[in-house]
Amino acid sequence: MKNVIEIPGAQFGRQLQSARQPVLVHFYASWSGPSHILFPVLETLAAELAGELNIRQTNLDNHPELARRYDLTKVPALILFDRGTPIAVFDGSSSPRELKPQLQGLLADYALLHARRNRRGARPAALSNRQPAATVSLQTKRTHPKGN
Repeated sequence: MKNVIEIPGAQFGRQLQSARQPVLVHFYASWSGPSHILFPVLETLAAELAGELNIRQTNLDNHPELARRYDLTKVPALILFDRGTPIAVFDGSSSPRELKPQLQGLLADYALLHARRNRRGARPAALSNRQPAATVSLQTKRTHPKGN
């Protein structure tokens, strides 16, 4: 069973904004070896974190406008969204094995902020800011077919 679902570019914003839980988006390119290394890691995480987190992916080869929108200069890139707003960016400088504990920490913070939001009826500042609230490292080697 496929746990990580591809988001078509035309539905990207709508799917993220309508999600009831955080969404981790894997921005990848078909030519990127490190992107392909993450596929099975993310499939496993999607199964393990089901109910807490949705994991989606989109191919930047097909949707370069998303790379511009989120200022993505390297692939793979991972961004955690809350109702369409980026709340954490995984920048590529730690190992894929560190991804699960990093996500669990962010999800714990998210749950706490979400509980506060429900009590106050307002969106906490950390989640309403259009800039990501956190940048997390995820190291993979980047390759490009031309060697760049």
